[in-house]
Amino acid sequence: GFVGELGSRERKKERKNRRHKVLCAFQHQQVFYFLFFLSFFLSRLPSSPTKPAGSLVQNIQEYFQRCRLAPTTCRNKNKIGMDSRKKMSFSSCSVEFIYMAASPPCRAVWMCIKELGIDVDMRHIDMYKKAEHTQPWFVKLNPQHTVPTINDDGFILWESRAILGYLVNKYGKDDRLYPTEPQKRALVDRMLYFDIGTLYKSMVDYFQPILYMGSSGDPQKANQLKSSLDYLDQYLEIEEYVAGDNLTIADLAILATVTHLEGVEWSYKSYENIFRWVTKLKTELPYYNECNQGGINMFKDWVKLRREQAAATAAEEAAKSVRKNSRT
Repeated sequence: GFVGELGSRERKKERKNRRHKVLCAFQHQQVFYFLFFLSFFLSRLPSSPTKPAGSLVQNIQEYFQRCRLAPTTCRNKNKIGMDSRKKMSFSSCSVEFIYMAASPPCRAVWMCIKELGIDVDMRHIDMYKKAEHTQPWFVKLNPQHTVPTINDDGFILWESRAILGYLVNKYGKDDRLYPTEPQKRALVDRMLYFDIGTLYKSMVDYFQPILYMGSSGDPQKANQLKSSLDYLDQYLEIEEYVAGDNLTIADLAILATVTHLEGVEWSYKSYENIFRWVTKLKTELPYYNECNQGGINMFKDWVKLRREQAAATAAEEAAKSVRKNSRT
């Protein structure tokens, strides 16, 4: 019985080996015919006088070299939550843009996207009511869970000013928005850094305690904000745009910051040159209302809600205090 069983195993093993050899031979034959016809096809392509059609190996090597150098269309591998996206089609490439419209940095990137005509998959997240920026999928994508964030075919980038430069460098038809000439680029960078380090910072420092903690406003921080606006106003007295004689990404970033003041009813009309510059861009940029004004209105509604909540809380605390005093 044991010998017969052993012989049966050997026969099964032999049949399996024969099938494997036949399959390998068939696969090798398929590969050979594929390479043969590929070489034939490539040999029929037009060739320059200095590069005549070569052998099978040369043709295949040249084919893969062409594939490697050829421009590829953008793909979005991380298709997350299509129901919350809006499609904007302008060109052949696709970038996922995760944003919140009420955020000035997000609006600056959105305006840049429109200016460049990039094809984007837009995903809006609600950071105010739903805290969607803390969801696991987003924290995994961006550990700082900040907006804006882009996903360009697997390349993840956050920080709005870095995104602005990246988008122009990769998708810009020219360097008008972000010059490559060192001195011109330095002027744009200077105003981008002024925005994040001085202007936007002073605005956040002053208004955040008011909106989140019910503060009446720190006069010193108010003066810092006014000083930042004074500097910008003085600069725009001699320049048509914030970094030279044409629109750049610095204009888009600072425009989003300055107009954010409308959401808290802080008027900048007394700054004559800033007001002129803002009015000019509102007229020049056909996408302004869609990309910027809508977000300002959203922020304004949120500010109104926060103030109503703060007033209700204050009234409740006052009522509690009255009841407590009446008992004593």
